[in-house]
Amino acid sequence: MLPCSCPTNSLTMDASIIKRYIRPISIYELSEENFYGKPSSEKFFEQAVRKELTLKGPFIFVKDSSKAELFFSITSDTRKGNQIYGQVITFCNLNVGVYNIYSKSEEYSFSLQDIKGVQLDERQAAIQSVQNSIKRVKSEAETLRYSIRYFPTKR
Repeated sequence: MLPCSCPTNSLTMDASIIKRYIRPISIYELSEENFYGKPSSEKFFEQAVRKELTLKGPFIFVKDSSKAELFFSITSDTRKGNQIYGQVITFCNLNVGVYNIYSKSEEYSFSLQDIKGVQLDERQAAIQSVQNSIKRVKSEAETLRYSIRYFPTKR
């Protein structure tokens, strides 16, 4: 236990908690993002998740899965809905899973289904549905960030 530097010196903290925040958790991410069932060269969700988690959290993304403590799986697809009055409606579905590599268990997951985008052009409608989904991912990221800080990992 470490003593606190507060005036009364009555608060003690476990040193293992402090180490947890100093050393970042390594994450390997695999993203499969599709537009209308075809692979997309643009990785909107991968970029959004990386940005949200690295802004505030003690996380780093690694390119080698053998150096990771957590594995992120992101799958998304857009599909065309109806066309009404010249406007195209598309929907985006997204699944995110977070797996602990050491315990081989799913630690966290969430899904977004049928997030709508409406535009005059199919591609723009798909991009809008993805952007609307990213807004939801950003709001979910705080819960995700808090949850994965406390995953048991091999240290």
